[in-house]
Amino acid sequence: MARMVITRLTEAGGRPSREGLYDLLAKGTYKGLVRPYAFDEEYGSLKGYEIFRYEVKGGRYSYVGQVDF
Repeated sequence: MARMVITRLTEAGGRPSREGLYDLLAKGTYKGLVRPYAFDEEYGSLKGYEIFRYEVKGGRYSYVGQVDF
């Protein structure tokens, strides 16, 4: 995530406002280690970004499942 912020700040050629930085970030697609990332223009959240829930049981992480919104 930090890389895409740095990339957009560099491309902005100056210091954009928070809203300006958000607009720059929302327009891009970014190559991550596992897959590309992009923002949903309507909601401002990451597209296709799954959230998984884990609990600690007996001192170990235990997978509970995917969180649906």
